[in-house]
Amino acid sequence: MNNDTVKQAFPGYNAEQERIVQQEQKRVARAMEKAAKTAAKRVARDKKRAESLPPFLMVRAGLLNQWVWPLISCIPLALCGINKEKLSEPARAVCSGISAFFVCMAFGWSIYITPSVNKWMKDDIFQIRNATSRYLKESDYQLDLTDQINCEKLARILVQHISKYNPGLFDKMMQNPDSVDDINVAENIILGHLKSHPDAAQKILDTFDIETMPTKVQRKVNRYANNLRNYMSSQKSR
Repeated sequence: MNNDTVKQAFPGYNAEQERIVQQEQKRVARAMEKAAKTAAKRVARDKKRAESLPPFLMVRAGLLNQWVWPLISCIPLALCGINKEKLSEPARAVCSGISAFFVCMAFGWSIYITPSVNKWMKDDIFQIRNATSRYLKESDYQLDLTDQINCEKLARILVQHISKYNPGLFDKMMQNPDSVDDINVAENIILGHLKSHPDAAQKILDTFDIETMPTKVQRKVNRYANNLRNYMSSQKSR
């Protein structure tokens, strides 16, 4: 028997191999399509988050602060009701009347002032979004919100929220620090960026003199940079 004789493939072997290759190609195509859809959804979600201000952020900024006093003013009225058996009729009437008066005054004031607070908060949101948008689009625009806002707390929350989902703010400021002329804005851009990119802490330390940074930024970048160095050291020691 001649061992050099070319042998034939087993019946159906080539067709089976072709079928396997086609199945693998389809599987890879489905995986790539799924990954592309997931990435598109993530981009859309991040864009929506960046362009929207969740209501709870407005609450954090103080939208409902004026309702604290009406709630507090309800306490004496509730105490009068709880202790009505211990109070004489005149005392109970006086206590209830005074408490009811202050409750009505407090609620009336809150109902009156809330639309105004909501309006100037929306004005602040428009100003901040417009300024950050111009900063990203216009190369010579200098970002400074000092004289444009009514509520510093809202500005702090919103700038951090925008910076968290839009790294372009941080990147442009790092490339040209003079393009931001407001220490509070610069601080909030960094703090917001660190929420989603803690690994940028070392870059911040390498770029800016730490003694000139706001205290909160110093603490954050030091902690994140130390955590990153410890993690890298632990990886090398394995």
